[in-house]
Amino acid sequence: MRGASRLRGGTGPVSRSLAGSRAPASRLAALPASPIAPRWALLPLPCQPGAGRPLPDRPGIPGHALALVRATPAVCLLAASAALLTACGHALGAGGGIHVSGASIPLPASPGRADAYLDIRNNGPADQLVSARTSEGGTVTFRAPAAGSSAMRTVPDIPVPSHTTLRLVPNGAHLTITGARALPGGTQITLTLVFARAGKVSVPAVIANAPAS
Repeated sequence: MRGASRLRGGTGPVSRSLAGSRAPASRLAALPASPIAPRWALLPLPCQPGAGRPLPDRPGIPGHALALVRATPAVCLLAASAALLTACGHALGAGGGIHVSGASIPLPASPGRADAYLDIRNNGPADQLVSARTSEGGTVTFRAPAAGSSAMRTVPDIPVPSHTTLRLVPNGAHLTITGARALPGGTQITLTLVFARAGKVSVPAVIANAPAS
């Protein structure tokens, strides 16, 4: 009880240590790891209000502990947003300009060949889908109708106009997968698309339980 009263009164050695723990932001990285936060957590994050300035101590709480508390909500929000997009079958390209969603693969009518369909939203400048691959191996080629005809032909790339949504559908441009491992219905694979500007974008694709109608 005597120790507790000394802590509450701020006269004990622990209180004096906390009160004297002010350190400029440039020296936080040199502080040893503590039970409150690991050494890397003592640096202000760029997204923090007041980043680059030392945080003032509050009674009983050192400034580096306040930095950790301030940074935690932003880090958690970013992680939760990324997990939610992945779980919903959405993926973003570099810089957020390309947004891929709705990837699906009808159950292959014959082994060794399947078609993939998806939506590509481009919120930036014009781009091109230049290659693709799957988590199950094989080769991915691009198919599109020949000019003035409904007959499909293999094309080297698929243009993605700026500020529009391009839908890869059965009677339009789409992906054809050959030589991949077995694709049983109800399973999920990963499609990795490579864009000329946006770079690589990976998105989950579900194998349907029935062939395309």
